[in-house]
Amino acid sequence: MNPLAPLTAALAAALPHELTVHADELAALLTLPPPALAARLAARPVMAAALVSLVGRPLEVEGHALQIITGPVDTVQQITITGGFVERIIGHEIHVHLPPVPRVIDPVAAQELLAALPLETLAPVAPLPELHRMPFARNPHFVGRTNDMLALARALKGEGGTAALGSTAATTGLGGVGKTNLATEFAHRYGQFFAGGVFWLSFADPASIPLEVAACGLALDLPSFADLALDDQVQRVRSVWALPIPRLLIFDNCDATEPGQAEALIQQWRPPTGGCRVLITSRRGVWSTSLGVTTLPLGVLSRDESLALLRKHRPELAVDDPALAAIAAELGDLPLALHLAGSYLETYADSPAFGDPATFLSELRAARLLDHEALQGIDSTPSPTNHALHVARTFALSYERLLADDPTDAQALRLLARTAHLAPGNRVPRDLALATLGLAADDRLGQRHAERGLRELLSLGLIERDGSDGLRMHRLVGVYVRKVSHDPDAQADVEQVVIQLARNMVDAPTLAPLTTFLPVLRGVTDVALGREDEQAASLCAWLGRHLDRLGSYSLAQPYVERLLTISEHAVGADHPTTAASLGNLAALYHAQGQYEAALPLSVRALAIFEQALGMNHPTTATGLSNLAALYDEQGQYDTARPLYERALDISERVLGADHPDTATSLGNLAGLYQVQGQYDAARPLLERALAIHEHALGADHPDTITSLGNLAKLYRVQGQYAAALPLAARALAIREQTLGADHPDTALGLNNLAALYHAQGQDTAALPLYERALAITEQTLGANHPNTATSLDNLAALYDEQGQDDAAHPLYARALAIRERVLGPDHPDTALSLNNLAALYHAQGQDDAALPLYARALAIRERVLGPDHPDTALSLNNLAALYHAQGQDDAALPLYARALAIRERVLGPDHPDTALSLNNLAALYHAQGQDDAALPLYERALAISEHALGADHPTTAISLGNLAELYRVQGQYDAAHPLFERALAIREQALGIDHPTTAASLSSLAELYRVQGQDAAALPLLERALAIREQALGANHPITATSLYNLAINHFYQDNVQTAEQLMGRAHEIYEARLGTDHPNTQDSRQSLDAIRQRLSGTTHRPPTDPTAAFAHLLAAIAAVATGDEGPRQDVTAALAQLEQQGWRLRGPVERIWAGERDRAALVAGLDEQDTALIERVLALIEHRQARRSPLAWLRDLFRR
Repeated sequence: MNPLAPLTAALAAALPHELTVHADELAALLTLPPPALAARLAARPVMAAALVSLVGRPLEVEGHALQIITGPVDTVQQITITGGFVERIIGHEIHVHLPPVPRVIDPVAAQELLAALPLETLAPVAPLPELHRMPFARNPHFVGRTNDMLALARALKGEGGTAALGSTAATTGLGGVGKTNLATEFAHRYGQFFAGGVFWLSFADPASIPLEVAACGLALDLPSFADLALDDQVQRVRSVWALPIPRLLIFDNCDATEPGQAEALIQQWRPPTGGCRVLITSRRGVWSTSLGVTTLPLGVLSRDESLALLRKHRPELAVDDPALAAIAAELGDLPLALHLAGSYLETYADSPAFGDPATFLSELRAARLLDHEALQGIDSTPSPTNHALHVARTFALSYERLLADDPTDAQALRLLARTAHLAPGNRVPRDLALATLGLAADDRLGQRHAERGLRELLSLGLIERDGSDGLRMHRLVGVYVRKVSHDPDAQADVEQVVIQLARNMVDAPTLAPLTTFLPVLRGVTDVALGREDEQAASLCAWLGRHLDRLGSYSLAQPYVERLLTISEHAVGADHPTTAASLGNLAALYHAQGQYEAALPLSVRALAIFEQALGMNHPTTATGLSNLAALYDEQGQYDTARPLYERALDISERVLGADHPDTATSLGNLAGLYQVQGQYDAARPLLERALAIHEHALGADHPDTITSLGNLAKLYRVQGQYAAALPLAARALAIREQTLGADHPDTALGLNNLAALYHAQGQDTAALPLYERALAITEQTLGANHPNTATSLDNLAALYDEQGQDDAAHPLYARALAIRERVLGPDHPDTALSLNNLAALYHAQGQDDAALPLYARALAIRERVLGPDHPDTALSLNNLAALYHAQGQDDAALPLYARALAIRERVLGPDHPDTALSLNNLAALYHAQGQDDAALPLYERALAISEHALGADHPTTAISLGNLAELYRVQGQYDAAHPLFERALAIREQALGIDHPTTAASLSSLAELYRVQGQDAAALPLLERALAIREQALGANHPITATSLYNLAINHFYQDNVQTAEQLMGRAHEIYEARLGTDHPNTQDSRQSLDAIRQRLSGTTHRPPTDPTAAFAHLLAAIAAVATGDEGPRQDVTAALAQLEQQGWRLRGPVERIWAGERDRAALVAGLDEQDTALIERVLALIEHRQARRSPLAWLRDLFRR
């Protein structure tokens, strides 16, 4: 028996279609000497047959192996065949290597496999197809790029079975950005879906591309392929690629140096037909559209991805290590630089001297960045893609292709040098970059070379596109170019162009262009900060103005401070230019509410102007106005006024009575008069300012519009709405026509007109204007601009007054957040927001939330504006109102008194705000039953309002109503009646017959009729009040519920019990839904509703209302005595005696209460229901005074009016 028979039988059974050597012939072959065996094998169809012992493991030979386990071999023979086909045969385990044969791929199955390629989720890593040529394993340090791979998948999958031109994608970008790494990762994830295989070809050397193609043929297992000549091998491979089988071809490093060569290579080697998809990696960012290449620019890593890459090398480092984030930022998140940095840190992980990230960061910042040994590949781990591990050399491969003696390349080098000074890492407008070349408008040849040079830089990847009209240079490329470029004029040229652009843009109607330009302006300025020349000063000045317009005051401050330093050193401490810098810094401090810092700068600036330019120079007048405005803002009106007056005098004498600057001075002085309540003095100044602006500048000039707005505001404050409305409407119309519907100043006009409608109660007209103003401000100035906060406040206030707390709260809260973040936690506008939000909480009964906000607002105003500022008085008043509502009158009284004292001293004894303080203090005395103290305050408040605002002003109506209410409670109905009627008439005339405040007057007059027993006269007034409130405030507003309550009581007394039940039921539902079950109004309405229903059922005929309403002041006085206030005791005792004669049994229980007894059951024993109700209310008042009252108790009196 042939000793090799078992072997040949096994081979024949396993591979009958490949075995062409008969057993006898095989036996004969194995006995030949090695040279003869090699020659014989070379001539046979099975050229590479080899038998190799496994010796316990497979042995790969040219990538093809088959393990056959046979029976025992009788002969053990070891031979070596030239060429290494057969190494040895040992024992009975034989490893057989046979030549490949063409594999048959089912086209339908191949297309189905490609169709399964996912486009929405990242494909998992999987083995490559059996047919592949892939030189690189997966990079274990690869991170991120999910979106990039998904974009590649969409671009390469294509439609249908045959790839179109669109199935070619190019990942482009700067050297070191990770293009080859991305292609490698993509192949290991998505190669599994290409049944025809994955084939990697290096296009780095165009001359070697045929060899790369031929190498793919070996991977294709083509029969007899090795016997073919190179050209035939290439043709054979290309014929296979033309088949409809999906294959992935990767053309790596397609960065040909000659113009157009890269595109020609793609045109030459990309299969024109068939199923191949082509992925190109290239620095070239621009490709001819005729190629149909989908270009996917590859950016740097995100910061999180950068940190992940660094931690791949050093996983023990914390993800939130600030040094790692700073390293990533320093390296611009460039993958190559991050890999080198990570490798360096990995190499020195055990060395505190070199492996500490913070130390490494310091080294990067201390030396020239690209000179650090880490970025030169020293002590780095090997490259996973065999690329050079040297950042500067990577950039040099592109930079050194530019030839200085070529006209296009020369412009490219100039453009590159200037772009390296344009804040690399940030987006740069394309036109700005080209403008730095300084080419004349008629230099068409130079411009053509510049355009071609830019295309060349894009092709080399040294600059990338950013949108349709933007460019971007990586910051490390900027470092490299600044190091190797020898263009001494580059930085100066850039600064000149940036300054001019900043000057042109600063007054742009929207902030979007400023926001886009800001990183460039700031980056260029930062580089110049160390100098003290004119251009450095200009850069600081314009950057400060840009940041000021953006509301970024804290960011602007160091640049404006630096401007001042440069000015002082360059022109001297007493030069007008230095004074201007002082004024700029003072204005910035002023905007931030830092008045103490602003004041000495403004004083010094004025002194310089006076000394250098003279006492009567127009610039001196400006300095006077600036200083006056600072005093004005702080409430120091007596100091501000002579400065404003002197500035006006200079303008009139030097510039003329009709000069626009004179009009500005008139407006400033009028504003001071207005805040002091001197409206008659303010009006002629504002009217004259408007006339000057109209005559000198035209009816449509922005300054004319400002004058219109100022005069309209004065009329609005005076309650002259009919005069104010056409001015505000005209100002808005002009702004819309001249500036556009979406200009920030148009938003200002909308707010002004909306405020006018709002003041008149025309909320349906005001609301869309406020909403539109907010939308414009957000769009043009940004969501976090201080002006946006103002628009939010305006809209929130409207919702607040309508009782739409859920709509108002987030707007108030957002306005507060903006002001705290942008202006600072101690800015006066922040205090304003705190006050607004606190008032909302207070109205909702959330006094625990309101109190700290009111207190903080007061603290800010006292600290920043001063203890005697009118706004401080306002905060004192608000806090006092909260204490008063809680029954803490001992805490409220000194605050009210201090607020009154401030207003009398600062604003004057006859100011409208002084009248408000008088009203507040009088109301407190009135609530305590101290009517003798309240009456003169109410009378004085009325006199002030009539004198300062006019007899028909809405505020005068408030004073009339307060005084009338005092008379009503005292039973002086004849004195109260004309005051109530006059207040109602004023409101109907000034605010309109349907205004909510008009409804309040109607309710007050109706209550007067009710206590006089004139329910029939009260009924139409109550019905009209209800109709107004339902229309103006909504059917479910708590104040609407109060009208329902009052109307229900009226119907009850007129025996319309069923109607009363319906109205009271509605009131109770509203109170319960809006105020909660524990609110006093809810409880009162519940008790009244129960009583009405008892009346309907016939179980009681007692009135549903609580009898305490008629005894409110008496009960308050009883409670005051019980809690230590002896003032009312004598009057209360007399009143109780008089009531006792009328059948009331109150004196005994009250005296026991004053003695300290609080047991309700004991106190009300033997009393009837009405006496019991009164004693219970006294006990409740005492409890409230000693602790706190029920939420929103202060609103009860308001609702009852």
